[in-house]
Amino acid sequence: MDLVLQVQVDECYEVSIHEISAEGSNENSPLDPVDRVPDQLDVLIQKELHGMVLDCFPMLEREYRTVLTMRAAGLKYGEIAIRLGVNENTVANWVSRGIKAG
Repeated sequence: MDLVLQVQVDECYEVSIHEISAEGSNENSPLDPVDRVPDQLDVLIQKELHGMVLDCFPMLEREYRTVLTMRAAGLKYGEIAIRLGVNENTVANWVSRGIKAG
């Protein structure tokens, strides 16, 4: 069983730490267990953002699409620069411009 530490600070700035199980709180904890289900509003917002990105992405210049795709895959600016044969500052500019253009 995984344990989670719950930190509380009271009005006098005194700190108390409680161990709780990852599944929920213990009987000494005044807080409700963490709800691991995403909020419906958050899900709706994520779907809207995803749709907006899908609509705008094809309109970006090829270089911007390429670097943004590589960044989304977890590559760092230096790695992208080496793969594309360009300067790292160029990659940073393309990422910035691609984000602003979208």
